[in-house]
Amino acid sequence: MRTICWLTLLAMPAWAGGHRMLVTAVGSKYWIAGVPVKNSGLHVRDAFLSWSQPGFQHPDIQAVAVDPANPNVVFLAAGNGCIRSDDGGKSWRITTSWEMTELRDVAIDPERPGHVYVALPDGLGVSRDGGKSWAKKDAGLARRYTHTVAAHGGRVLRGGESGIWLSEDAGETWRQAAAAAAETTDIVHSPHNPQEWMAVTQKAGLWRSSDAGRTWSHVEGVDGSKTIYNVAYDPTTPGRVAASGWGIGALVSEDGGKSWSRWRAGEIWRVAWDPDDPGRLYAGAHEDALYETGNRGKTWKKTGLDGTIIYDIEFAPEPAAKTFAERRQRVIEAHAAAGERGSYVTIAAALWLKQDCSWCSTKLIDLLREPQGDMFWMFPVTAVAYLDRGQLNAEARAALRKSWRTYMPYRGDTENHWLLYYTTLYLMAQKYKGEPGSAWYTGKSSEENMKEAADWIDHWMNLTIERGQGEYDCTHYMGVYFLPMSYLAAWAEDPRMKQRARMMLELLMADFAPETLNGLFAGAHARTDDRQVREKWAGVSSDFAWLLFGSGYPYTGFFSYTSLAAMAGLFEPPPVIQAMATTRDSCYTHRETKRTRNRWRFYDEKNGDVYKTTYMCPDYAVSSDQGGLLQPVQQHSWDVTWALPDPRGRENTLFAMHPFSGVRELQTYFTFMPDFGTDMVVRSKRTYDSPDKFLGGSFHEQIAQDRDTIIALYDIPKGTRFEHINGFFSKDLDRLDEDASGWLFASGGGAWIALRPLQPYTWKAIDEGGKRLESAFLQNGVIMQVASAREFGSWEEFKTKVRGLELSFGMAPHARVRFRSLRGALLECEWGLPARVDGAPLDRARWKMYEGPWVNQERGSRTVTLRGSGRERLLDFSHWEARDVK
Repeated sequence: MRTICWLTLLAMPAWAGGHRMLVTAVGSKYWIAGVPVKNSGLHVRDAFLSWSQPGFQHPDIQAVAVDPANPNVVFLAAGNGCIRSDDGGKSWRITTSWEMTELRDVAIDPERPGHVYVALPDGLGVSRDGGKSWAKKDAGLARRYTHTVAAHGGRVLRGGESGIWLSEDAGETWRQAAAAAAETTDIVHSPHNPQEWMAVTQKAGLWRSSDAGRTWSHVEGVDGSKTIYNVAYDPTTPGRVAASGWGIGALVSEDGGKSWSRWRAGEIWRVAWDPDDPGRLYAGAHEDALYETGNRGKTWKKTGLDGTIIYDIEFAPEPAAKTFAERRQRVIEAHAAAGERGSYVTIAAALWLKQDCSWCSTKLIDLLREPQGDMFWMFPVTAVAYLDRGQLNAEARAALRKSWRTYMPYRGDTENHWLLYYTTLYLMAQKYKGEPGSAWYTGKSSEENMKEAADWIDHWMNLTIERGQGEYDCTHYMGVYFLPMSYLAAWAEDPRMKQRARMMLELLMADFAPETLNGLFAGAHARTDDRQVREKWAGVSSDFAWLLFGSGYPYTGFFSYTSLAAMAGLFEPPPVIQAMATTRDSCYTHRETKRTRNRWRFYDEKNGDVYKTTYMCPDYAVSSDQGGLLQPVQQHSWDVTWALPDPRGRENTLFAMHPFSGVRELQTYFTFMPDFGTDMVVRSKRTYDSPDKFLGGSFHEQIAQDRDTIIALYDIPKGTRFEHINGFFSKDLDRLDEDASGWLFASGGGAWIALRPLQPYTWKAIDEGGKRLESAFLQNGVIMQVASAREFGSWEEFKTKVRGLELSFGMAPHARVRFRSLRGALLECEWGLPARVDGAPLDRARWKMYEGPWVNQERGSRTVTLRGSGRERLLDFSHWEARDVK
């Protein structure tokens, strides 16, 4: 006999307010009564987009409802009865007796406090006191099997075997509103029109009432021969409705049901719209998983709940973490509750919270039996040492101390490695003062270790202030700079070191803030990765934008860098820096001068200059460096990023690049010998030597930017490993038009984008969705012009304006372009020569360290001026003083 086991789920969006999501579902295979169930019951997807399961494994939970007056009050319709939680799922009580069993649905009247209704196989149960007492209210009902119930303002709609029944007195009396052509499976009330309801049926199609449920009419366009399981209004968009069922898949109407399109085929039990992200639809596929789409069904991504049937999806408001202190607490609690309960970071979080002391000691002793991870071991273990505060037992402390004598961590080969290494060595030498070289893996005394570490930290601070960061604006590794400075700000005993660390934290925040767009870190970047170069949200930078500024969405589960910095000395940004990150009411240009990573070969100067431009607007950000190979392997040189209400899982960017790989790059920045360097890199960076990659810089790229216009030229020598350029065109573009003029017109969010390839190209499919533009010419180039949709009356007007812009170009002997932008600027670019804007050379050598409306620093100066929202603050690194001027 084939059986099923049911599951109910609860899901939550972002902490910027938002909602959590509740889903009922069942792990449907191989279960019968008495056999243990898995993955069945109430599940929660939290603001990190990770799942948990409050309450019990239960094989028969059909529906969930949340009290709109108190989101912690949750009701479940279950085989055991109506089950209530008053604390968001931590504890539960069955509120009904044996007389009410096999519940099919539960509904709460949002306008009648305490009025709860449950659908029963033999009628309808009603409570007027939030489930404390129940009564059956089914007098006059024909064929009492009830599958669904809905309520609003004392009006109750009941659907079942005998059609749709209406009560206008909170369930006391009933009359039939629609005859039973087939069993009614779902009834919902419109969030936009108080008079409108919709209902779906087994093999009788979809029905609508426009007079508060009194009369009903059939809705055309949905296959009436199939079972339709549910219907859902989009709460963000009037007229948008979805329906799902057996064999019909997921159908969507954008015009209130007049016409329908299929967004997903198959057997779909449930669909629901995200109340925080207009147009994002969730669909539960039969014995498969929960899926979501944010691009009108073009692509679907698995969200969770593998192998289940999903019965119900509901959303409940989630309180915002409005203050820095609240956000910090949530970050740390997330790591303390980590499912694996096995890492140094989990121990540190538990110690910070002063909980599970005995477990912390036992687990630490176990982990320290075989230390590993080099400098990435050093930083969490140092946090454990400083967060101990008398909580670890003597054996755990002894094991911790011994590890710094017997294990020799590698110092690393990058700037972030060295900063982690020397910061933690400094702090551990401070903790274990006065000990001889025999007590340390270095063979040096505590004082010698501390002095060497302090000297290098001072060197890094001064180099960063005077020349800019070497690993600049990294989407992941930014955390490895916030982390050491947070440690020193919290735990350094020397007031001088503590103050310097606090000021460097302010500089890191001020460097980050102007280049964030609703929490997303706009490119270019010294280092990013294969995922975040396309999915701009998916990295450490999103954690820090949310934690520091309350912007955007944190990454799923948080990264350890974020959590450990929060446990140490990371502090709330001053108001002027907060304003830099959150004020986006007009466009501005922000420029920075940074430096390359250490160049070991082929250059006389160890660090070259990097010149970054970011043009930030409310709807998008355009950013670039000057081109060339400035960092190895993970450089990202230019793109446009567009704003979205919820960017999670969305590829909201467009760019082009030359997929370079070669020994000269690796020998410039590493100490590799030529024969096996590429193989060594590919072991950890698998796409490095791939022709279709989207990550990396190139010696053969030259970039010029003026506001929201970019011109990228390429001059690729014959015989180069890859003799083509790649353009990334996201699966999440709203539209992409190939125009006879040669322009490609694309839109994403509120950004309208025109890209002009200067040589012929072909399209290649990307496995995960989207397109790769490939142009295989040695002399090559692209022009990108971006604008806001709000600047134009129509899409056609935008295209007409771009087609009319002055443009000429040639490719022999090298690429050259003359282009007048939408902003009226004349850009003249030729390979190997400085670009000109309105006749003036783009003389980057004269740039300041920082220049823009928010952050300014002259070359050679050690004073950084911060401005924003009428405030001004000086970071004086000559005297190591930070002060507000106004």
